[in-house]
Parts: sequence; structure tokens; C-alpha cells
Amino acid sequence: MNCPRCHSNQVTAGKKGFGLGKAAIGGVLLGPVGLLAGFIGSKNMEFVCLSCKERWNSGSNTNTAEWLQRQTENARNIVNKYMGKDLTEALVAGSALVALADGVIESSEREKLIDYFRTSQEMRGINIHEVDSRFNYFVQRIQSDRMLGKAEALRTIGKLASKPDAARLVVRLCCAIGFADGEFAPVEKQVVEEICREVRLDPREFIF
Repeated sequence: MNCPRCHSNQVTAGKKGFGLGKAAIGGVLLGPVGLLAGFIGSKNMEFVCLSCKERWNSGSNTNTAEWLQRQTENARNIVNKYMGKDLTEALVAGSALVALADGVIESSEREKLIDYFRTSQEMRGINIHEVDSRFNYFVQRIQSDRMLGKAEALRTIGKLASKPDAARLVVRLCCAIGFADGEFAPVEKQVVEEICREVRLDPREFIF
């Protein structure tokens, strides 16, 4: 993804009306493999270039629309290839870690996770009640013993260390959860960095 004006690849995105100013401040980038997982499939996207501040939406630029379609297909292919308990558990564990980063579970964070599994075509085979149940499990484990609960969640995510494409999908969902309330807080970015290290990915690919 490059800016149509200055051709920079320092581009961030969010749903239309979400508040791109906050998204840009939060520092979530569209890396080389796919879009923020939480927004995959959305046709109502806005983009902003962090270099020249140019803004555009997914319907106003043919190249952007084609790029968005490719990323949706890429995400679907990744999920189809790696779909199974490990990927689902990693997505939920990562979301719980980020949602609890500031010590408070926001309703918007839980809704973002459930909405992702409910609306994403590639996730239609997943039982939403099971996702919610496992999210509650990881949240309770972290709240009852932060060190052990966090270690368990990171260990669950670490099972994807040998599958970088699947790991990237997890990290991007975690980023989407991080700024589900409109602000990607430093403590949430720190958790995402830990998740990246667990799956041997460079955090600079996702946040700045």
C-alpha cells in the first residue's frame, strides 16, 4: 500500500468514522502482509498517509480497492491454511492480553473480538460462544495471577512461531483490539511488542 500522493508506504487505516487522527497517533501501520485483521472484509475503510497527511477511502481509489480485495483474499487463504485450535486459541489469547493491558476490559474490546469472528467469512466455522468462553478463560487466568496467566497466553500464541503468516494475523487482530476504543495506548503497544517477540516478528512491522 502506497500513498497516491507522495508514494510513501507509511500508511495507516481505520473504519470510516472511526477517527483516523486517533488511529494515526496510536501508530498502527499497514505492514507488507495484509490489513489489520479486525477490519478485514470492510468496504468502508479510510486511509491516511503519515508522511504527507493525504486521506482517501477505499471507494475513491481503484488501486486501493484492488489492494484491499487482495488483502481480504490473502487473509482468507491464511486462515484456510492454518485454521485449527492453535490459531483460534492464539487469536483469543492475544486479544485477552491486549484488552487487559491497562487493567480494564472495555466493552468495545470484547465486541471487536466477537465482531471479527462473527463477520469474517473465513471465521464462519468458529463457534462464537466458544470464542467468548475462551476469552473469559484467559481473562480470568490473567486476573487471578497476572504472571502465570500472561505466561500461559504467550505460550499459546508462541505455538504459531513457526507459522509467520498466521502469527501476523494474530498480531494485527491484537492491534485492532488495542485501538478498539479509539486510542492505542503505550501499555497496549508494549503487550503487542511482547507478542511479536514470542512469535519472532519485528514489532516495527506493525507499530511505530
